[in-house]
Amino acid sequence: PKTPISTYLDSENRFRQLAKTNPDRAAQLAEQMQESVIHQYRELARQAGKEVKESASAKPSVNAKKTNATPDSVAHPVADSS
Repeated sequence: PKTPISTYLDSENRFRQLAKTNPDRAAQLAEQMQESVIHQYRELARQAGKEVKESASAKPSVNAKKTNATPDSVAHPVADSS
């Protein structure tokens, strides 16, 4: 994915409200979502037999104002069991 998840989150009012009321939790969730997106992208590319370049799954800072953590430093969220 070329666009960080924060671009989408910033466009959704529900996520902006969470960022206003609980910025630490919003940043934590955004990091987890970014890690999940990268993981899913790499897995789908692997299944399709495509090689993923590091730049194709860039590790942008989720929100430079809130964190310097990269997605590799964030635990992968639990997958939906349904």
